[in-house]
Amino acid sequence: MAQSAVAEQVDPKELRADLARITQQGYACTSGQRIPGVTAISVPIFDINDEVRYSLALTGPSIRIDPRIAEFKRID
Repeated sequence: MAQSAVAEQVDPKELRADLARITQQGYACTSGQRIPGVTAISVPIFDINDEVRYSLALTGPSIRIDPRIAEFKRID
């Protein structure tokens, strides 16, 4: 985390707060943060022991993803 904070010029306290929020809500979402006009959402994939081993990310044009973001946040 320290390397990411330095490389991205992010305040470590803000990064920890963001990670806590992401953990609480169960997904991460960004719109135009890294690439203008692109939205991405990522959700964890839990194993049989309820541990996160992988994640699934959906990335696409904001104009197509943003109107359906609530739909993409759900895992059924």
